[in-house]
Amino acid sequence: MKIYADEDIEDDIVEIFKSEGVNIKSAREIGLRGKPDSFQAAYALKEKRFLLTRNGKDFWDDRALPMNQTYGLLVLDADPNDTITYLTNAFQRIVTYS
Repeated sequence: MKIYADEDIEDDIVEIFKSEGVNIKSAREIGLRGKPDSFQAAYALKEKRFLLTRNGKDFWDDRALPMNQTYGLLVLDADPNDTITYLTNAFQRIVTYS
């Protein structure tokens, strides 16, 4: 599974994925911060990467961004202060499909 992390995904979360061998790029690391959600989704689609984001509500609006204009969407819906615990519990399920 190839993932593209939206700018709202913290660097330490991206590093956890990388440490587990996941092919992940981050908007922060490649200089794409501040771009609109439509740009982020188009970039992920072009790169054939699942888009990882915290702001799922912005991407679930089919009028604003039809799902057929994404490669796939992963929403990290956890308290940022408890993300490590959340990932520990959810990571096996995500990586299973890679």
